[in-house]
Amino acid sequence: IPRNTIFFGQKISDFLATENGDQAVIDAIRQKLSVPVHYYAKMDLSAIKQIIDNVDGIDFEVPMDMIYDDPHQNLHINLKKGNHNLNGEEVCQLLQFRQGYTEGDLSRIQLHQQFIKEFIKQKFNKENIDKAPELFKIISNNIVTTYPISNLEQDMKTISAINSNNIVFETIPGKNAIHNGIAVYEIDLNDNIELADKSNESK
Repeated sequence: IPRNTIFFGQKISDFLATENGDQAVIDAIRQKLSVPVHYYAKMDLSAIKQIIDNVDGIDFEVPMDMIYDDPHQNLHINLKKGNHNLNGEEVCQLLQFRQGYTEGDLSRIQLHQQFIKEFIKQKFNKENIDKAPELFKIISNNIVTTYPISNLEQDMKTISAINSNNIVFETIPGKNAIHNGIAVYEIDLNDNIELADKSNESK
């Protein structure tokens, strides 16, 4: 679900700024999409940095030059187009970069999805699974979630057995638009009805 998706007149990312923001996002998704939300998780970027460095980086194709500086956020991005072995800091830069995508947030989401597939393909192996206790410590110190952390070790073993080519991501159907000068994402309600029906069938 793109972060600038319009739910009930405001972007879903804005719900996080409200009182009990996590629950507000969950309630909005349940009401708008008629799908269940069993768990949620928020992870600090410092965990991503530590995890990537712990597994000796990741090979990834950077699709374009990514240059951005925002001293107010202490955010400095400087990645060159091409295939690189990215360390933890560089992966954080990759994931935070927002400009220059041909389809805005949709293209950015696709890059994030490809990164997740590459991470599973390259790093979910016996060597890294043996590091599970150390990785669990990093995650548990940097995450807010309703999901049982104790399940993660078995989850890693399960995911490592999956062919990464069989992993499929879906983005909620819709289109980019401009509302009052702000870029937003409008959901296609007709496709949404079909999505909700499929979700109910899979329960």
